[in-house]
Amino acid sequence: MVTETLSRFGATVVVNDVVPAEQAREVLPEHDRVRYLRADTTEEREVERLLDGCVAEVGTLPDAVCCHAGVAASHPVHEFPLAEFDRLMQVNVRASYVLARAVAARWVTERMPGHLVF
Repeated sequence: MVTETLSRFGATVVVNDVVPAEQAREVLPEHDRVRYLRADTTEEREVERLLDGCVAEVGTLPDAVCCHAGVAASHPVHEFPLAEFDRLMQVNVRASYVLARAVAARWVTERMPGHLVF
């Protein structure tokens, strides 16, 4: 797992998802450098709260952000429900953009270098 490897090499890793913390802890490595913050990254306010939480938890904005929220669904194209397609676009495209946009704006304001990974 990427989180485990990064933390072993000294990185503090803040993991984000929409599941409750108890559920996240079941799959995250137990390490003092791994934190979990719940947020729906399709929503701008939640992303701002997530970034505020990063600062509160580790004392600074992240210097790298992996923008890879995603869900999957499969249907024959002629039967694919539009509501489900819209949800895929919200999570798989919008969430990454909302997060990247928000953290990049903060990096610029703070005159801090940063890296986005898609």
